[in-house]
Parts: sequence; C-alpha cells; structure tokens
Amino acid sequence: MRYAYYFAVFALLAGCSTVGGGHSAVPERKAVSSQQDLADQARDYLAQAQQFREMAERRAVEAELQANELGPEHDAVKQKRKLVRELNTAADEAEQKARRLRQEVPHGMVQ
Repeated sequence: MRYAYYFAVFALLAGCSTVGGGHSAVPERKAVSSQQDLADQARDYLAQAQQFREMAERRAVEAELQANELGPEHDAVKQKRKLVRELNTAADEAEQKARRLRQEVPHGMVQ
C-alpha cells in the first residue's frame, strides 16, 4: 500500500515532465503564440505547485502519525518524509517555471 503513494506521485511527475505526446497536468507548448498564452501557462504552473504543496502537507501529517505509531526511524516514516521532500521539490520547480514565464509577460498586462 505504501508503494501506491510513490507510484502515484512518480506517475504524476513523469506525466508533467513529458513533452509532446504525453498527457500532463500542465501541457508543454512548443511555440507560444501570444502573451496571454504565457500568462495562462504561468497560472497553470502555479496551480500545479499549489497541488504539490497540498499533497506534501497531507503526506507530512501522515508521516507524523506513522512516526508516533511506529517510531521516527521506521522505514515507512522515512519513505513518507522522502516523498514529502520530493513533492516540495516538484512544487518549487513549478513555481520557478511560473516565475520565468511571468517575466516574459509585458508589464501592465492583466494576468
């Protein structure tokens, strides 16, 4: 059961990193056609980052509950905490992508 979490997260991360034919939460665009597209894509990345943060928070709570039951050095607790770090890293990356895209949007444009 504990591997189901890893599988789901890795599947999500793999889907987000594919370019072209893969299905992802935030589709990669080969050629940005307008400044509005940049703004939309940045907003999508921020939404994705928020989702990763929420998943990380839930996994952190689960890790603490497991640590209380099994002990802080139990393998399941360590794996859950590793998953939390990976989710936070994915959120950071999505936020960085959004920041880069927003730098390309002209000042004064409503996003």
